[in-house]
Amino acid sequence: MNRERYNSSGCKDDTAYEAVNHTIQEAKTYMRSRFKRQEDAEEFVHAVKKMAEGYGFRLVDRIRFQDKKTGWKYV
Repeated sequence: MNRERYNSSGCKDDTAYEAVNHTIQEAKTYMRSRFKRQEDAEEFVHAVKKMAEGYGFRLVDRIRFQDKKTGWKYV
């Protein structure tokens, strides 16, 4: 018996069960996407720093940019 399919009254509630599971899956997908984009942003900053170093420069201030896909801003 899957207790998650039952509400607090003990009645079977498949609609709520499906809605909760769908929301959980969406949250997991969102977090995986967010972490991947964060890794991409960190890799980008590292590449810019290496490029500056290769040209004999040193970054002296923060790098700020925005992801075109998500609108997230990175500082």
